[in-house]
Amino acid sequence: MQPTAASVPVLSRYLTIPGAQQPIDLHLPADLAALREAVLHVTAQEHIQVFAVSSYFSVRNSAHELRARSLIEEWTGLPVTCGHELTSRLNSVRRATTVTLNARLVPLLLDLVQTLRGVLEERHIDAPLMMMKGDGSLMRAEWALRRPIETILSGPAASVVGAWHLTNLAPDSQPK
Repeated sequence: MQPTAASVPVLSRYLTIPGAQQPIDLHLPADLAALREAVLHVTAQEHIQVFAVSSYFSVRNSAHELRARSLIEEWTGLPVTCGHELTSRLNSVRRATTVTLNARLVPLLLDLVQTLRGVLEERHIDAPLMMMKGDGSLMRAEWALRRPIETILSGPAASVVGAWHLTNLAPDSQPK
């Protein structure tokens, strides 16, 4: 029996699509018809801004996630974030949680980036837009839009980097 959009579980905006990859070379193909039906059904019913895709063993074989992302982007034109790109750990529950949080941040960061680009354009500033990561390093805004979870704790990181700059102390130097 083929699953229909109505029969594919939608749990608080989460879709479960049949198909599996196991650690012992067992590969059950993803049900792409069910994926298409579910994606088109949910986008018709709700205001969806982004999709998160996480497969159980995607860190070992990302084929399902990559194929799902490609198809969802083709069908909807919306951004899709994949769990295997955010962490290489086997803990599927944490990876799914991470990709979900990442996806929920995409619309917020997109709004910020669009606003900042508008301000830069108004002021005739032609420079790459950089975002701070949680570790204090920088990344291009385009990369941040794919991985906004990496900006978490960037405020505290920015505070520390700013303090180093204002005090003329490098992170590994000692006050004199």
